[in-house]
Amino acid sequence: MKVRLISHASVITSGPDTKVWCDPWLFGKAFNDSWSLHPPAAWREEWLEGVDFLWLSHEHPDHLHFPTLRSLPEAFKQRVTVLYQGRAPDEVRTALKRAGFPRFRTLPHRRFVSLTPRTRVYAYHAPYGDSCLAVVGGDRVCLNVNDAQIDASDCAHLRADLGRVDVLLKQFSLAGYTGGKEYDGQLPGMAASILTHMVDVHRRLGAEVTIPFASFVYFSTSDNRYVNAYANRPADAFRHLVEAGCGAALLYPGDELDTEVPHDSAPALARFAEAARDFELLPIDEPPLVPLEELRKGFADFCADIHDKFPPKRIDVLPPVHIRVPDLGRTLAMSIPERTLRDIGGVDLPAHLEVRSQALRFAFGNRYGFETMTISSRVFVLDDVDWPWIPNRDLLWLYRWRIWLAPKWLLSPGNLLRVLPWARERNLNARGVARWATRRLRGGLSSLRRRFAG
Repeated sequence: MKVRLISHASVITSGPDTKVWCDPWLFGKAFNDSWSLHPPAAWREEWLEGVDFLWLSHEHPDHLHFPTLRSLPEAFKQRVTVLYQGRAPDEVRTALKRAGFPRFRTLPHRRFVSLTPRTRVYAYHAPYGDSCLAVVGGDRVCLNVNDAQIDASDCAHLRADLGRVDVLLKQFSLAGYTGGKEYDGQLPGMAASILTHMVDVHRRLGAEVTIPFASFVYFSTSDNRYVNAYANRPADAFRHLVEAGCGAALLYPGDELDTEVPHDSAPALARFAEAARDFELLPIDEPPLVPLEELRKGFADFCADIHDKFPPKRIDVLPPVHIRVPDLGRTLAMSIPERTLRDIGGVDLPAHLEVRSQALRFAFGNRYGFETMTISSRVFVLDDVDWPWIPNRDLLWLYRWRIWLAPKWLLSPGNLLRVLPWARERNLNARGVARWATRRLRGGLSSLRRRFAG
């Protein structure tokens, strides 16, 4: 079995009689133009030969990168089969058909599926919409965990099902920040915990070798570049694995690992060191200023959809959130129940969030916009005054995942198709699903009540 790194989380895994290309991202940016590839992707057209399957791990745009997918040759699109987790694939399937991919196959949770006479795959539906994929060829197993947040229980399931893992592909650096402005005290620990988790997963799975990947990006706007100073470098990940006694292999974009041949990581280490010398010269974009009236228009449309998807009793309890918008020099009061975005003064006022106008406009304009804002590290949740944000955040989490509680949506086919596969995986009945959704909403409200009581 062979594994070729293309970029970031994009690899081509070669089994005995077919190839699976995972999460293609060849150019451009992701997450509201806030992440950029570093190093750039390596690509040759001949690498498409023998690729019969595309696997897309989840909906995040650094994994499901539509500009790349649309750019691929038409003949390739027509013959390749897209593999996707069996959880809620309806919107993804429709979008891929529009992009020119007619062949689509869903993968069930924790089941082996034969692709060809000698190659099988196994999908594991991880928390938060992520998924993992094992490509099994002969007696070799390559497991792509990407940035799925799997824990000891998940690893136990994976090891029991797979039996062995020859090659493990695992994220090694920061993929967002959701804290306050005192990030000096938080980001170093977050980065260290990712390396620790990488080693833990390696050991729990009994992997032979881990390839650090899914972190070959930099934060490329003026309001998120601060994260770059704390990111783990490829050499950090490789050294951490080796010092922990774990088998490790480092690939530079374009490199290939062959499980039948000892891998030399020294050339990749040297190339990453060379790439790091020019890191400070990488382009950083200045996001455009969005006028307040445009923000209000976007917020009005956003609120109309929220009110359509959730019942009044779930919306009316949401407290206002004060948002400091430094490039406008204003602080805004956002009230989803009242559908208002009011200017309450300058940037010296206490606030719950701080975010620039372009990122805020994106958040209002997309169902996944607030999640993008946090993954792109373009929002600060301000210390000591963040409690009104919590119940709003929890409702927006349900909104992002299309778990809609208004009567006309609750039992709709689309809502059930999204919720039921997830519930089946966790052995939840209808009452359990209702309890889970209510708990998500009430968790924020109980925190709010404790603040009032104090």
